[in-house]
Amino acid sequence: MSTRTLFRTLLALKLGAALAAPFTLAHGLELPKNLDHEDRVEVVRLVGLGTSSKLLTNPFPLGGYPGLEVGVSLELVNTADLSRLGAGTSSDEREFRFPRISFGKGLYNNVDVFFHFVPFSEDSQLSEYGGLFRWSFYQAKFLPINLSLLLHGSVLDVNDSLSSQTLGSELIAGISVNSFSLYFGGGFMNSSAEFVAQGTDNIVAAADPPNRYGTVEELVRETHSVVGFTIHFFEYFLAAQIDRYREPVYSLKLGLRL
Repeated sequence: MSTRTLFRTLLALKLGAALAAPFTLAHGLELPKNLDHEDRVEVVRLVGLGTSSKLLTNPFPLGGYPGLEVGVSLELVNTADLSRLGAGTSSDEREFRFPRISFGKGLYNNVDVFFHFVPFSEDSQLSEYGGLFRWSFYQAKFLPINLSLLLHGSVLDVNDSLSSQTLGSELIAGISVNSFSLYFGGGFMNSSAEFVAQGTDNIVAAADPPNRYGTVEELVRETHSVVGFTIHFFEYFLAAQIDRYREPVYSLKLGLRL
């Protein structure tokens, strides 16, 4: 990586961090206590699926092996329904906001790979990381239209009380005109979660016995739709995206694409 490229990458991260800093969470994500089966499934839908991997980039491939992308995103998950689950929550927060850092690398044959993670914070007590694979298998010859297949996975941990693994696949259609691009699509999601049933948190209802590992497992499968756009300023871009699960998740990303 050249000095110029390194400088641009650091500048993109700095600008993205500055964008996300005013909106980061001041208090941690509070999970309700005394959750029964239906409540736990709803938590997985809201938190597990809501924090899954997001595309948030130009729908066209990075441009082969030299292609590189780095960015910082801010994501907003609607958690208002958490307060009505189980024993409720003491927090009046209706949404959970968190930043995410991502890196993308172009490979051959219009294949891209992305890696992302949420910087750990003692305030939020949340850690997350994952990856995304994109194959742009069709590009129209005379129109700026392409189709891509996405495969992605992520791992989430909330205060050592909830851990989930989410897998997904989507078919994405994209169109690009000058410095603007639009993409949309949908697919399927699968999130498996473990709730810690032992300890002082009492997150699991006493009537639900844990397994031999002291956890209670839940599995959620749902469809997923997405729509987003990107605006480019030379080598920088701004992306916005809406993901539809049970509740919509809104995301904004500032990045550098080389």
